[in-house]
Amino acid sequence: MELSKAIGVALKEAREAKGLTQEDFVGVSGRSYLSEIERGLKSPTLEKLDQLATRIGIH
Repeated sequence: MELSKAIGVALKEAREAKGLTQEDFVGVSGRSYLSEIERGLKSPTLEKLDQLATRIGIH
């Protein structure tokens, strides 16, 4: 599996496991951008990945 796709799948699984929706990330990321990351269409920067992980509670 491609790295960007694997990151996206892992983020989505962690987000859903915590019962969070894409709308819960409004202060961190736009819903469409998060969707693109989760589908492996975009690769987040390390800073953005850190922000997302912190919001999910896995950092």
